[in-house]
Amino acid sequence: MPMNKVVHAAQRAAFSAALDSAIKAVRGKGPENMAEQAVKLVNLAQPLLAHRYPDADWDKVRAFVSDPGSKWMEYAYKAINEIDPHILKMNTLNLVYEGMFAGYNYVMELRKKYDCNMPWILLFDPTSACNLHCKGCWAAEYGNRLNLSFEDMMSRFKSQSEEKMADLDHETNNRRGGGYAPRGRGGRR
Repeated sequence: MPMNKVVHAAQRAAFSAALDSAIKAVRGKGPENMAEQAVKLVNLAQPLLAHRYPDADWDKVRAFVSDPGSKWMEYAYKAINEIDPHILKMNTLNLVYEGMFAGYNYVMELRKKYDCNMPWILLFDPTSACNLHCKGCWAAEYGNRLNLSFEDMMSRFKSQSEEKMADLDHETNNRRGGGYAPRGRGGRR
């Protein structure tokens, strides 16, 4: 069952406040201070995620973040000091809280419910309406139609989802010794 909206909002607000404090505690105060603050964050995270990782893993993370001279800690310190605090906070909220915490818990629930490996993320690119001039742009490679109507987009999404579910059913059936399930039968039973 997905997380209750009130619980989700409260947890996200608490995580947001913790990020504000962490950024303020580290920004401009030297890499040694950042290592100290990072250990505090690991200590705060461990009780929330203890069921996922053994204590030995938390000890390795503490050792990793304790070295202010490591290339990754230097990179993190530089990012904290050079990226706008709001952008840093929002990206961290979305990646760490939404993706690695709340999202992970929801994916685990779905894996148990459907008895299959659910993806962590689905990438969905509904449009490539832009000037197509960004360095490394791949959007123009999709063809001559750069915009899809909502109906076309949802139709493609539905047909591709049904095909993937049919493939999933086929694979799951074969792994369980259930024999052959024909592909392309138009979705789940």
